[in-house]
Amino acid sequence: MPLWRRSGLDRITDITLYSRPGCHLCEDAEVRIRRVLGRSSSRLRVVNILEDRELEDEYVFRIPVLSINGVDVAEGEITEAVVRKALHTPAMSGGHQ
Repeated sequence: MPLWRRSGLDRITDITLYSRPGCHLCEDAEVRIRRVLGRSSSRLRVVNILEDRELEDEYVFRIPVLSINGVDVAEGEITEAVVRKALHTPAMSGGHQ
């Protein structure tokens, strides 16, 4: 079975990084998330919170924020270990452990 199936990525429908231009933590988080996702990195959606007033109000002091399947799972300094853990959490991947 391919690694991406064993990891549960096939059951994750939405991977979103809330970000804004000029945010170095956001840029670092995006690189780390894409590294963990590997060939599935095209599934990452990066959202500029400055383009939506409601998102800006919600996330301005929290970015970067990683959301998986609509659930905010990490914010601030997002490490590769945090991303891996979030992707393998049963609630996020739809699986059972």
